[in-house]
Amino acid sequence: YVWAWGVHLQRLILEKYGIPTTIINASLPGAKISYFLQRNESNHADPNNLYGSLLHRTNVARPKTIKGYFWYQGEQEAIENIPG
Repeated sequence: YVWAWGVHLQRLILEKYGIPTTIINASLPGAKISYFLQRNESNHADPNNLYGSLLHRTNVARPKTIKGYFWYQGEQEAIENIPG
């Protein structure tokens, strides 16, 4: 599920550059960035945490190459006004 921003981004890239894309979304609204850094050391692709969920989805998709990452997260930190 890439929601509206993912579909829009894919459309813009396709229209401007003619490049088909795949977006794998592992976001969770309201999650802190630190939640994405927690992983299961015995199974890095554990879909029960955010890190593992993204890795699991990537492994299932089996892309030939990954050209880039788009990271847009941190609204919880912005709301809480956490320094740094």
